[in-house]
Amino acid sequence: MTAQDPAALNALEQAYPEQSLLRLDLSGRASMEQAVRETVRHFGAIDVLVNNAGHGYRAAIEESEAAAVDELFRTALQVVQDWAETSCQSDF
Repeated sequence: MTAQDPAALNALEQAYPEQSLLRLDLSGRASMEQAVRETVRHFGAIDVLVNNAGHGYRAAIEESEAAAVDELFRTALQVVQDWAETSCQSDF
């Protein structure tokens, strides 16, 4: 399991002490690559990857800020491609 926020990781660790937990920041590939490396080192391979990252943005379209909408789409779409490319690299 992964989370970006250290407090969230701490809460997950308390709730699921038997789980492998990693800090992951989806805004950069370096964090993704580190998470893949650690996962492969621990488990030997990645068999299934579930992208459950996302966040909401609530505003009328005419009131929407372009940067916020760009980030919403990046998280929802680009991160999926980044994850697929990163986790399928053969050098991990």
